[in-house]
Amino acid sequence: MQAKWFWLGLMCLEISSLAQAAVELPKSTEHLLVEMVPMRDGVKLFTTIEVPQQGKKYPVLLLRNLYRRRTEQIAESQDIAGRNFIAIHQDVRGSGRSEGVWHAFLQERNDGEDCLEWIAKQPWCDGRVFMHRGCYCGCTPFL
Repeated sequence: MQAKWFWLGLMCLEISSLAQAAVELPKSTEHLLVEMVPMRDGVKLFTTIEVPQQGKKYPVLLLRNLYRRRTEQIAESQDIAGRNFIAIHQDVRGSGRSEGVWHAFLQERNDGEDCLEWIAKQPWCDGRVFMHRGCYCGCTPFL
């Protein structure tokens, strides 16, 4: 299935400057959701969702990540959520806490589409999804 309407709202941007200061891990998980998002072949991808406030709909800023998560990314997610966006970090197949085997770029198109379709069905998504980052993470939206 093609998600054309989703790709219209797709925009790549670099926001690394949002997490300039060192911030501790969150002490509360009130707005942090953890999901194992299923892909079409049954593999599940580890996904964290930082929601500004439960019960409302927001645009989503998605990062599909090959690399190990760092404290700066957690701080960045909290900052994004503070700006009325939902911040989603997903470990790509075979990386981090996700299942499966990683093959460079091979599965990114299908996994990315499955992820976007999953996000669209969530009660906290307002229908707008943006992706960000450079390097491998920045390439995944274009596959």
